Amino acid sequence: MVTQVLTVLMREALPSAGACGAEGCGSGGAVCSRNKEMMMMMIRVISAVFLKDTIDAANNDAEHLVAERLRKKTKQYVKKLEAVFRAIDATGDGMITEDRLTDMLSNPLVSTYFQTLDVDVHESGALFHMLDNGDGEVTLDEFIDGIMRCKGPARAIEQVAMRADLKALDTKLSKVIKSLRAADIIKTKTPKFAQKKGLTLMLSERSQT
Repeated sequence: MVTQVLTVLMREALPSAGACGAEGCGSGGAVCSRNKEMMMMMIRVISAVFLKDTIDAANNDAEHLVAERLRKKTKQYVKKLEAVFRAIDATGDGMITEDRLTDMLSNPLVSTYFQTLDVDVHESGALFHMLDNGDGEVTLDEFIDGIMRCKGPARAIEQVAMRADLKALDTKLSKVIKSLRAADIIKTKTPKFAQKKGLTLMLSERSQT
């Protein structure tokens, strides 16, 4: 295709013999050197444009293919997680308790299957607390979202577990702060930055009268 385009352009762009009027341009059908140089420059430019367009098209196709494969792979992975959840949810109420998850993971076949899903499970209790939002039960959405975050090597799961522990600690600290304020023990309000992180308490002793 590129060769055909270049051939047409050459026929249109090249002047007839001797048309340029330059010194040394013969009348026997030979093209002067000036026209040759100009034509070669045009060929290089057009070739570069075609090459860039071809590379860009190939890259776009590759990116689209990778994205499509990733989407299909994620969809298949989610379906597997849904099947696992239904298998653990023996009562069919859409909830998983810690005891039920512990019982299931005590089965070597189940723990091995979790490993095939790229989820390294060492302790069922730790896994449950990573999945749970604090109400003591895990829903299907919590299960899928949590497993997707835990997916990967043990180090990744440890990081997720650390974030879950910090979140639980933040919740407990918030409850303590509310209780202390309700009991009129805290005299000074917690600064906004401390309220957001839930890690700093500004307490003052109750004045004795």
